[in-house]
Amino acid sequence: TELNDASNQLIKVYEQTPAVQNDTLLKAIFDEMKSLSEQITEAILRDKVKSELEEADNVRDEKVRSLFKVVCGYAAMPMERLAKSGIALKRVIDKYGVGIVNESYANESSLIESLLQDLAVDELKDDIASLSGVSEAIEALRSAQDVFDNARLSYYNAMSVEETSKVSASGIKKPLLYCINSKLIVWTYSNPHYNHIRFKADTFLRKYS
Repeated sequence: TELNDASNQLIKVYEQTPAVQNDTLLKAIFDEMKSLSEQITEAILRDKVKSELEEADNVRDEKVRSLFKVVCGYAAMPMERLAKSGIALKRVIDKYGVGIVNESYANESSLIESLLQDLAVDELKDDIASLSGVSEAIEALRSAQDVFDNARLSYYNAMSVEETSKVSASGIKKPLLYCINSKLIVWTYSNPHYNHIRFKADTFLRKYS
């Protein structure tokens, strides 16, 4: 985000100014700023992977619905040859029901995997092959489930951070602004040779305070 980017810019200014890096007080200020910036980065990552997981779940839900619509459409066909294959497949998917999209993430994943296994048996291969679009709908669901599994793994990895560090990005904004306004800018006023640091800090505060 812009907030995180701006704090990182201030840190870069500090790191590119060797003359001030021996100042004990300033070092403590920027150590705190770096810590807060890292916490924002982690919070942003958690928000990002959560959003990606929700989107992946929405996509696989849509693929489930599409498969049910295609199969049910064939089962209702007036042409006996198509209806026969459609009914055979509908008998399988009806064991699960389209309501699986309302299950928890874990339960839905388990049910989708079971459904895909049931549809992969040899006895249904000819039925699937004879109905245009069914094979594609099954493959689309398989792909969507794989994407969801990867997104879920990324989500759990991001959530594995200790609970004490799980602060929201918005929750870190106030202490970060305080660090700049009440500590960094005060330091720059007592060290006028480094007004360029204060100028960047002032610009930051005007934008985010």
